[in-house]
Amino acid sequence: MEKRDDHTAASQADPQLPRPGKKIKTEYTKGDETETGDRIKLIFGTTRDLIIYLTEKNTLRWEINSGAKPDHFPDSLIYFNDLSSKIEATVSGTRTKIDLYRGLGKALYTAITGPASGVDGSFAEITELINKKSLLIGRRNYVLSGSMAMLLLNLGLLAAYNFKLPQPYFSLVLGIAMGALGALISVLLRSNEIELPEYSSLGTHVFHGVSRIILGSISGLALIFLVRGDLVIGVIKDNVWSVAVFGILAGLSERYVPSILEGLGKSSKSSETPEAGSTPATSPTDREE
Repeated sequence: MEKRDDHTAASQADPQLPRPGKKIKTEYTKGDETETGDRIKLIFGTTRDLIIYLTEKNTLRWEINSGAKPDHFPDSLIYFNDLSSKIEATVSGTRTKIDLYRGLGKALYTAITGPASGVDGSFAEITELINKKSLLIGRRNYVLSGSMAMLLLNLGLLAAYNFKLPQPYFSLVLGIAMGALGALISVLLRSNEIELPEYSSLGTHVFHGVSRIILGSISGLALIFLVRGDLVIGVIKDNVWSVAVFGILAGLSERYVPSILEGLGKSSKSSETPEAGSTPATSPTDREE
């Protein structure tokens, strides 16, 4: 009678057992090397055929024996891959990323080992948490990048002061710097209401934060032009403190300078339009005829 290998026979009798030479997943411990060559740092869930773990490189991984995949495994994997990419795109801090990976790993484990009807519910909590973290991180990056832009512009003001620029030119630099300061005040006042593109990257956050400060500095500069041209509140043009205050107001309110320009445009049009009921003036020649 031909002698058979006991491990092989057992594998053929029970298709749920790993193939010969492979570990049962529950035997893995921290520091072990998986079939893919990853070194395990944290384990988030195991069965004899499934393991979900964090590698020493802080990446979230899973392994499952092919014969143990449930019918709803592809649906679970779609959720997993989508949320993983969102974490990678929006979270840069290692500790925060590991916390989110822990929640996502446990959600994947629950989805795979649970019924098909529970896949959506398994990922609901971690999806909400990722949304909140993404928004908080985006707002923080927005404020920090805006603060840095404001500081750089105000360093320009300090340099202008040290070089003792003539008053008209110093007023322009002052308007730019104070407009940036006003814009930053506006950002800080509504920091909990800032809306950003969903799951946007760090570069997007920086772009929006710096753009808001630049817009405020342009408003401050535009106001100084209007003041120096005696178009509005010209009496303050030689008063540095008044210029600073109105520069801050220009940066603080996105509608302040545009509303002034709109008012000037309307008054200009009304002065060019003849009043209703008036008749054109006639020359002396016309009257003689």
